[in-house]
Amino acid sequence: MDPVIAYVQANVDAIPFKSLQADEPEPSNEEKIATMARVAEGDPGLFLSRWGQYLPRAILEYFQPLRDLDYEVDFYLQQLMDEPSKPQQRIVSNRRYEYLKRHLRESSYFSDDSMQQREPVLYEQYVGQYQSEQEKTMPFANDVTLVQRVLSNIDRHYASEQVRKQKIIEEEQFEEEEESEDEEEDVQDTPMSDDRTGALPSNQPAEDTQHEEAEFRESQRQELIRLLEERFLAGKDPEFDYSKVDMNEAYDDLTQQGQDMEDRYFDEEEPGIGTSTPRSTVYTGELDY
Repeated sequence: MDPVIAYVQANVDAIPFKSLQADEPEPSNEEKIATMARVAEGDPGLFLSRWGQYLPRAILEYFQPLRDLDYEVDFYLQQLMDEPSKPQQRIVSNRRYEYLKRHLRESSYFSDDSMQQREPVLYEQYVGQYQSEQEKTMPFANDVTLVQRVLSNIDRHYASEQVRKQKIIEEEQFEEEEESEDEEEDVQDTPMSDDRTGALPSNQPAEDTQHEEAEFRESQRQELIRLLEERFLAGKDPEFDYSKVDMNEAYDDLTQQGQDMEDRYFDEEEPGIGTSTPRSTVYTGELDY
């Protein structure tokens, strides 16, 4: 159990601890660690029931040898590993959404430079391809230091290389598909390609054209932000330390938790014999995170 206790010691502030006795004062971190270590050694089933949901899978693996020896250990590992708890998954999703609202939406996380660095191919697809060369090579502001300019150039080169490699892959795939198509399919594809050019009528006023183009580009950027928000909530940012959010009660939305508990109560209620009363749902416009 040494790795388990080592993890507890390193993350004791992020693991909720409730005293065994009512009205008992808040114990110190040392006392919490000592208690959890004692329970882990003496009653691993109890340990998993109380704190298992706050442990990563790699730490839960250390309890695997006890599954055949202890029914409770086997039961809780089924809940935590074999069939992850839906309520816990919802808690994690809600915490990530709360963190997103508090710290990321108004930060540089969704700036053009940050999005381009994290997802260069997606950025090119939604934003970059609509930028002029002048926009892509805009000079640095006067307050940007030499070090910042060097690092930014490195980031830009990395993003360009990723986009270039993706284009090569797409061109190779297109050539393979083109070789397999017959002449009739090629003829049918040609007018479709022309229809998708999106060219504006020649008599369209220049001012209106610029306004529509600006609106379109902004809508593309907002669509990219929405997509990257979904990727963050799904845990797909490899550079982000999700443990500081997933196990942090500070990001619990108590109002949402109350609604979730009410939903689970009704979901678990069994309908009367011979009756079936479907529950109506109303879309509120809120994301279920």
